[in-house]
Amino acid sequence: MKTAALLGLVLSITISSVAGAEKLTLACRFEGSERPGPEREKDVNQLHVDTDLPVVELRVAQTMGTSNEVYFGYRNRPAKGMTDDKILVYFLGSKMSMAAIRLGVPTSIVLDRSSGSMVWSWADETGSRAYRYRCTP
Repeated sequence: MKTAALLGLVLSITISSVAGAEKLTLACRFEGSERPGPEREKDVNQLHVDTDLPVVELRVAQTMGTSNEVYFGYRNRPAKGMTDDKILVYFLGSKMSMAAIRLGVPTSIVLDRSSGSMVWSWADETGSRAYRYRCTP
């Protein structure tokens, strides 16, 4: 009897966590930055999110699947000789927040799926950066 109750509890927790999984890929258009001039961050035109892993990638879509892929990926992984990469992704209705440490650099991505507004920002030893995009399904 205890085994059946425990199995039921494990199944309900598993089903609940699967139901909350979020996967989405959005097309994005660069809108602005405080930094003038060419930067590959301004070429980003796709956002991919998978909360199962979790992973968030900002991509230059036309390079994906080629030998010269351009993307900025955020996921949990060990980093040799540095702070391990860590990510936290949170959805609340149409809003998504991501906080991450990548190669020792604190980073955030905030997305409002209703308006399509997305801001990607980070701060490192050279200062802070912020890029604004408009994203659509």
